[in-house]
Amino acid sequence: MFGLSDTALLSLGYLGVFGFSMGTNLIVFIPVPYLLVILAAAISNQFNPALLVLSSAIGATIGKMIVFQSFYAGSRIIKPEARKNLNNFQETFADYAMIAVYLAAATPVPDDIVYVPLGLGRYNRIKFLMALLAGKITITLAVVYGAVFLSNTVFGQFLLGSGTSGLVYLILAGVAFAIIALAATMAISRVDWQKWAKRHMPSRSGRRN
Repeated sequence: MFGLSDTALLSLGYLGVFGFSMGTNLIVFIPVPYLLVILAAAISNQFNPALLVLSSAIGATIGKMIVFQSFYAGSRIIKPEARKNLNNFQETFADYAMIAVYLAAATPVPDDIVYVPLGLGRYNRIKFLMALLAGKITITLAVVYGAVFLSNTVFGQFLLGSGTSGLVYLILAGVAFAIIALAATMAISRVDWQKWAKRHMPSRSGRRN
């Protein structure tokens, strides 16, 4: 299944699942479909579903937290004007940032589009970690227990046995997501979010002054 034998899956163990999930989530802007491996592990009958969810979700969370912290620390070396705009960005949307982080983590979207600007804007790390962990647990729960349920149905066996996208497709998709994420980050850093807030969110900007 998915090019992984039962023996290979078993040899990973929970520590291997943790390390694999963390390592793949350290890759910035290139979406690695690590959940396909977790899906294969779930239907291999070699793992306890609850422990599989925990080991993968915690590993993925640590990986993305390292990415976030890297941009958080790296924000000091970007141009002052861009740093100011990013700070204003995260302050303007502070009420919605946790929701955005959760949704990015809980859905198969290119989540670095959300994490990188927040890291550069030095968003609250505790709030980021809480939303990130909740999102990773949500999507891993859905994948693992969905796979367990589907593997017991004829439709599920056909669906899960249909294979994955080709390597060329994944590379092209990764490049496209990387371009989109980089362009979005650059655009966010160039906008004067203080002026934007005063124009579109007067009550919020008034509370800050």
